[in-house]
Amino acid sequence: AAPTRAGHSPDCNSDEDAAVRKPDLSKARACAQDRSMRFIYGLALTLLLLAPSFAQTKFVTPAPGSAMRKAVLDALRVPVEKELGQAVVFKVDVLRVQGDWAFVRGVPQRPDGGAIDYTRTPYQEVRELGAFDDNFSALLRKDDGKWVVVVHSIGATDVAWEPWSDEYKAPKTIFG
Repeated sequence: AAPTRAGHSPDCNSDEDAAVRKPDLSKARACAQDRSMRFIYGLALTLLLLAPSFAQTKFVTPAPGSAMRKAVLDALRVPVEKELGQAVVFKVDVLRVQGDWAFVRGVPQRPDGGAIDYTRTPYQEVRELGAFDDNFSALLRKDDGKWVVVVHSIGATDVAWEPWSDEYKAPKTIFG
């Protein structure tokens, strides 16, 4: 067999003396194996380079009772309770987490499951005018391992979160 440099495969493109010698089947096998390995390494490298972009396009929905869901909702509970002046729990319609971002929307409720009493809140007047829906939406970001509310909305009659992706550079996929 022809000598090869360390780490290099035989010269698969060389047809030196091809007219006078019989085909070297071991060289042909080695060349085929070399091409296969180069393809596999190239494919693996491509997948490794693309993996972060694939990971960034997927969101997860934390299961009820999970630590992640609890952490997101507990972070949101602080400003919502302060704004409403009463204890709240959330009936969650959507909760999506992607990387360090979370989007949640649903209906705020009293801890006993009853409706929020808006009479002593800043929303009473708009409720009386019919310009209030009993809902909430929020965008949170994980900062230093803790979820922090970036922006939230209570009672919006439109799609309050529509500009949040562009405004806060959050991934569009979490908004649905």
